[in-house]
Amino acid sequence: MRKFISTAIALTLAGSVATPAIAANWEYQGVAVTGEDVYLDLDSIQSYGRDGYFFRYQIGRDQLSAYTPCDGRWQVFNRNGDAEPLIRPQSQATRNMLNRVCNSVATNWEYLGEAVGGQAVYLDLSSIRLVQQGSYVFDYRLGQELRRAMTACDGSWRVADARGSFGAAQRPQSQATRTMLSRVCNAGR
Repeated sequence: MRKFISTAIALTLAGSVATPAIAANWEYQGVAVTGEDVYLDLDSIQSYGRDGYFFRYQIGRDQLSAYTPCDGRWQVFNRNGDAEPLIRPQSQATRNMLNRVCNSVATNWEYLGEAVGGQAVYLDLSSIRLVQQGSYVFDYRLGQELRRAMTACDGSWRVADARGSFGAAQRPQSQATRTMLSRVCNAGR
């Protein structure tokens, strides 16, 4: 199981190295034992089911990708995407960071599989909003790109462009996007 989680983590983070990062929402956590400030990117927190969370943080000038099983430890991923050994907090700042990650209610990301092209698809369950009778707006991630979409729960969906305008209706092209539309429509029932 541990090898599976490490492999899944490495694959997830490997995608984030190759794609541009989404805008960050940094929250100050305190001062590390090294005397450097610690910040947590609240927008980076992603649930890995019941097993823990992926997240990104900054200590000094270094931005690091990490994972915690929410047992008081976390691990950092090196530039190759390999997981370093689990470590325990050495400062109140890192304890604050782990507490914030493990008690995050800002988003509730669910991994749904891969889209056509192999990019991971995540749905933010907390973003689902009924906008008109039977139509929902929701946020999702394709790889590390945050997107917004709408569905009328008719088997099609429309993706918003950079200005926030929804494009033409389209049919899902992968099992991950079909699952996403099903989850969105069932969340409203």
